[in-house]
Amino acid sequence: MLSRVINDKDLKQTASFLEENETIFNELREALRITLKDGKQGLNDDGEDCDMKSISDKVDEFIDKYKSSENKYHQKMIEQIIKYYEKLFADPIKVMVAGKEVLIQPQRTNNVMEQFFRYLKRLLRKRSGNISVKRSLTAMLPGTVLVKNLDNEDYLELLLDGTSGLEERFSQIDSRLFLQEFSEMKSHNRKIPADAKKLIKEDQALDKIEKLFLAVAI
Repeated sequence: MLSRVINDKDLKQTASFLEENETIFNELREALRITLKDGKQGLNDDGEDCDMKSISDKVDEFIDKYKSSENKYHQKMIEQIIKYYEKLFADPIKVMVAGKEVLIQPQRTNNVMEQFFRYLKRLLRKRSGNISVKRSLTAMLPGTVLVKNLDNEDYLELLLDGTSGLEERFSQIDSRLFLQEFSEMKSHNRKIPADAKKLIKEDQALDKIEKLFLAVAI
């Protein structure tokens, strides 16, 4: 049985193809300084905090090396890199914070969003016991996912605005403002989940939503 596997011609070709392209992929990861071969973070690797100019120079070298390759897969890879080159190395975004100019470097990949979606799926599956999370996501109130930002101390400090905690901050919310937001959702033809509509019609709707929000936050 093993000899048939070892001597299988197609399997040998496939293994050789994978080994060759693994080497090339590792070169690209090295150039981008993302999920390096010896890294321990796996899918949760956000990439090294490196000088963008040095990274772009390495990627340029990678493109020059493989752009003349006759391998169609290499050509597709290079096409994708060139297509999104400007987004990979976008200029920093200038914002004003406390009267000072601060530069924010855009994420080079969508890895942060992918990590968050995996986190959200784990959370919903744990709460519902269901593998499919489509129904939970559909019924979710717009903006619910922002609860994850509460892990960020700076964000939480801004949100609390001097209050002692989320409970006190929620007590300051004007119920009329809350209802106004939902009215605007209707006026913009945004679909409101059926479960959300039902909750809004209930007595003490704002108090119940506060409890749901705090439960997710905890």
